[in-house]
Amino acid sequence: MKKLKSGYFLSAELGVNVNEFINVGVRVDQMRSNNSAMVEIASENPNEPPQTGILKDDIRISFIGAQMLIRGLSKNQKTGFFYGLSIGYLGYNDNGSLLGEPLILTGSTVGFRMDGGIDFRVHPAIALGINLGFSSGSLNKLELETSTGTITLEAEAGEGESLVRLDIGGGIRFMF
Repeated sequence: MKKLKSGYFLSAELGVNVNEFINVGVRVDQMRSNNSAMVEIASENPNEPPQTGILKDDIRISFIGAQMLIRGLSKNQKTGFFYGLSIGYLGYNDNGSLLGEPLILTGSTVGFRMDGGIDFRVHPAIALGINLGFSSGSLNKLELETSTGTITLEAEAGEGESLVRLDIGGGIRFMF
């Protein structure tokens, strides 16, 4: 499970400057993580031996939402600082398997995201930057699809599956 805590993410933003300091737009993210491990599953019948096999997870967490960035520039106009807030759709998909049996878990919720970063202008319309982001959401209901059908799993109040994530990224910003 610890190996599923890391992965990679890709993001894209499209925004319009409302004024010199505020940009509003849309943000899209996708985080991916996968792992497999040998597991042993005890039988409910004490007379049957445990089953041994592979547990695989291929997790994709997607976000699409409205974003507002507050930006500021240094005195020389070459360094920009920004802080962003986003709210939107947060989707969860795990295409996994247990002992060769496909298990697909899906769910969605409202997601929140905060970002902070710094951009270094390398051209009047291009900046390179680093970013620290935090996203949050909690799944209270999941759909589990197996070869025998689909069931809905619902969490007790306050016991939802956390989709909290901290990410560090770098990228390129184009300004038109």
